Amino acid sequence: MLICLDYDGVLVDTFDELLAMMVAVQARIGRGRVPVAEDLQSIEQLTFLAVADRIGLRGEDVDRFAEGMFELQSKSHSVRPFPGIPETLATLSRQHTLAVVTANHADTVTARLSSAGLFEAISLVSGAEGGESKAERIDALRRRFGFEREHTVMVGDAISDIRAGREAGVTTAAVTWGYQARAWLAKASPDVWLAHPGELLTLVPGASRSAC
Repeated sequence: MLICLDYDGVLVDTFDELLAMMVAVQARIGRGRVPVAEDLQSIEQLTFLAVADRIGLRGEDVDRFAEGMFELQSKSHSVRPFPGIPETLATLSRQHTLAVVTANHADTVTARLSSAGLFEAISLVSGAEGGESKAERIDALRRRFGFEREHTVMVGDAISDIRAGREAGVTTAAVTWGYQARAWLAKASPDVWLAHPGELLTLVPGASRSAC
């Protein structure tokens, strides 16, 4: 199978760090309102552009917000994988193809995964720098690695991840340990619910659960 994974909120715990960066960038711009936790927890399109719009930025300030976020993220070396993620990725990668589909830049996520010892399990990181939607990138990964839609799954922690998977025509799995709560994610009607990282192994038949 091809397993596409969101980065923030699925593989690593970045919520507090990302919110602090958002507050810093908004303060630098000096317009809009201060971002709050709910902006990440209850937004349907979890991208920097959408957050900028939500906090009242307009015009060039929207792009400045996104650029500022990418800049701060590229300078950060903080990586906190969720408990069980390293072992689970190692187990899955022995028989399946793992890819990361992120709203961040690919080189930033690749560097962070490498510093955490997680990159060896990942075949490719697909970032947002090219302007393609997540659905387009999921489909491109599927075709690149030669998988049919029924053998591809998108794993995410936000409504936008689940909707991207549906748009790409693949199975969708929602995790409940990330940015958005189950009650909110239910609006997107994911195919599968995952309550902890070890349950990623239930996505594929015959995967050993001994690692978790």
